[in-house]
Amino acid sequence: MVRELEVKYIQGDQFAKHVEVHIMDPRREPIIPCSFNWFSVQLSSFLRLIALHRLATENKWSLRDLPHNTEAIKRECASFVREAAPEVYEWRNKVGAHFAPTDPRDETLATLSQSIYSAIQYQYPYYWTAFATPLVDGVGGKLPRWALTKTFEELGARFWPDLKLSPLPS
Repeated sequence: MVRELEVKYIQGDQFAKHVEVHIMDPRREPIIPCSFNWFSVQLSSFLRLIALHRLATENKWSLRDLPHNTEAIKRECASFVREAAPEVYEWRNKVGAHFAPTDPRDETLATLSQSIYSAIQYQYPYYWTAFATPLVDGVGGKLPRWALTKTFEELGARFWPDLKLSPLPS
């Protein structure tokens, strides 16, 4: 979905390669921020299952062993997601699964504000998060910058080598 919209942007704008950043683009489809949120939640869940499978295999655990090892499971699953996709995991925790102000954890006021609005903008050749960073009391928001399709492509060789996105036009 997002890749198709990136392709559409590039094909529909002869100057797309020269766009430094297109903030508040009226052509941006409303589904794009939703796709980032969905991807962050689903990727995190997928990676947690991989970590659980690895942990259970290494320890020869069955389903019956899981309730007795909750802390180790939580720790390993979170660690694996943070290692594999740190920006996506942070986005999931502060935007995708719930907005940071609904579960604040030592956040700056700017990050609390930033999490509520979806600052997903186009910068050739991808849509990116965290372009507009609010300042509150001189401190900026701390949400990470990442691109959904770029992240998918980077993780692809490791997790789904046979699944490829359509190429971007040159």
